[in-house]
Amino acid sequence: MLKIKKFVKFFLLGLLILLAMLFWFSHQVSSSIGKAQQKETLEIVKGDDTRIIAQKLKEKKIIRQESYLIYYLWKEDLIGKIMAGTYEIDPGLKIPEIVKILVAGETRPDYLKVTFPEGLTIKEMAQIVSEKNLDGEGFLNLAEKPSADIVDQFDFLSDKPVQASLEGYLFPDTYFFSFEEEPPSIILKMLKNFDLKFSEQWRSQLKLENKTIFETVTLASIIEAEVPSAVDRKIVAGIFTNRLEIGMALQSDATVAYVLGGEKKVQHNAEDISIDSLYNTYKFPGLPPGPIGNPGASSIEAAIWPAKTNYFYFLSNPETGETVFSETFEQHVRNKSLNGL
Repeated sequence: MLKIKKFVKFFLLGLLILLAMLFWFSHQVSSSIGKAQQKETLEIVKGDDTRIIAQKLKEKKIIRQESYLIYYLWKEDLIGKIMAGTYEIDPGLKIPEIVKILVAGETRPDYLKVTFPEGLTIKEMAQIVSEKNLDGEGFLNLAEKPSADIVDQFDFLSDKPVQASLEGYLFPDTYFFSFEEEPPSIILKMLKNFDLKFSEQWRSQLKLENKTIFETVTLASIIEAEVPSAVDRKIVAGIFTNRLEIGMALQSDATVAYVLGGEKKVQHNAEDISIDSLYNTYKFPGLPPGPIGNPGASSIEAAIWPAKTNYFYFLSNPETGETVFSETFEQHVRNKSLNGL
C-alpha cells in the first residue's frame, strides 16, 4: 500500500511538472518575440517545408526557437498553408502575428511608397529618401547640382539660373519607387510631376504678366513657409507683391529661417535679421536668389494670382495660428502687441 502511495505521489508530481512545462512551452509559443532589432526581409520559395521556414525565421532572429513555430502551425492546423513570396517582417512580432502574415500572403509590395509634404527643402527630402533606404546623399548632390542632361529635358527649367539647384521644382507628392531606385530616376519622376502639375493655364498667366517660373516658384516657396491656409496664402502673396512693387523689403521670417538652417522661431531677433545673406529678406529688398523650399499647388496658385488688397503687413498669432493683416506699420505694431508678439 505504501508503495502504491509513493507511486501515486511521484506520478502526480511528474504530471504537475509536465503540465507546468507544457504551460511554459505554450506560453512561449504564443508570447515570445525574436531578437531582431529592425524590419527583416524573408524569402519563402515554393517547396519550403515547415522546418525550412522555421529555420529561415530563426536565422533572421524573427523568432526565438524553431520548435515554437512548428508547434503553433501543427496546433492551428496550418502546416503547408504558408504562402511563398517575399515578406517584410517588423521586429517585436509574436508567432501568431507572424503566422497570420505568412498564411495571408501579405508579401512585401514591389515598390516603396514615399511621401514628400509641401514646403520641404531638398535637404529634408534627401533625409526622407535615406529613411527609405535609398541613396539620399546621391539625391541631395544631384538636386543641388543637376546635370545638363536632366535640366535640358524640361522647358520650365529654361529660366532657372545655371548655378541654381532644383530647390522649388521637386514637386511635393506621394511617389512609388522601386527598392533599387537611383537618384536620377527619383529626381526625373519628381520633375515630370512638376511639369504635369504646372498647368498651361499657369504658364499662360505668367507669360501674360511677363513673369518667370523661377521667380514665381521662389515667391511660392516663401508663401508656403509663411501660412498654411489657401485663402491666407493669396492675401500674403498680395502683400509681398505690394512690397515688391514699391521696392520695400519682403521681411519674411521664413527666409531668415532658411538661412539659419531651418531653425524656426516665433519671432527672430535683431541678430537673426542682420545676417549677411542674400536670402535675408529683412536686409535685402526683392526676392531671394532662389526658392527656400518646394511649394505645393496652393502656394504656386497664390503666387500667380495674389489677392489685391491694401495690406502691407501680416503676422501669425503664436497661440491660434490665425493670420492678422494690417495696412499700416502703426496697425501692425498694435496687432503685434494684441497677439503677444
